[in-house]
Amino acid sequence: MKGWCPAIPPVLRLFDKLAEIGFKVILLAGRDKETLSQVTIDNLHNQGFIGFEQLIMRTAAYKGQSATFKSYIRKQLEDEGYRIWGNGVISKETLREMVHHAS
Repeated sequence: MKGWCPAIPPVLRLFDKLAEIGFKVILLAGRDKETLSQVTIDNLHNQGFIGFEQLIMRTAAYKGQSATFKSYIRKQLEDEGYRIWGNGVISKETLREMVHHAS
């Protein structure tokens, strides 16, 4: 299976900046891990998303809504001590706070 989805330039720039200043970037996708894991990783790398801490994808055992899955995983990450700085769109104010926190 092949897949191609272009990176959104501001998202890639944000990713690069966060990785550059030392953030552990965890990507969370509602895609099926069993069938789409390798094609997703290949596309991320081909589009320049290199150096993320991990990619978490939905397992075949999970049959619910993608949004519910993502909320559950975010809660697990917080329980493990991670601080979730944002998901989806991140405001400029949040980005400034993140950069300040990392310096």
